Amino acid sequence: MKHVIWLVLFAVLIVVLCSCQPRRVTDIRLAMTKEDVISLWGPTNLISYKKVNGTTLETWEYRFAASDSVCLVTFIQDRVAAPIDCSRPPAGR
Repeated sequence: MKHVIWLVLFAVLIVVLCSCQPRRVTDIRLAMTKEDVISLWGPTNLISYKKVNGTTLETWEYRFAASDSVCLVTFIQDRVAAPIDCSRPPAGR
């Protein structure tokens, strides 16, 4: 019985460690789907829309407290359409 408990605890530890991977800008690539982005960086409620030349751009905003940065992921028709734009807010904000 002890072996089963240790095996379960080990499996939980592996899952926790795998889910704690840092998010990197290089994780997100052009033409990825929204589902792919969610699987890597998680969902966001910070979504904005903008029409450019008759095309609707959907931009997802991710804020990372650890690095004090903001990353924008832009989609056209449910696919990443532009390189990720990451920046740090100006000082004093």
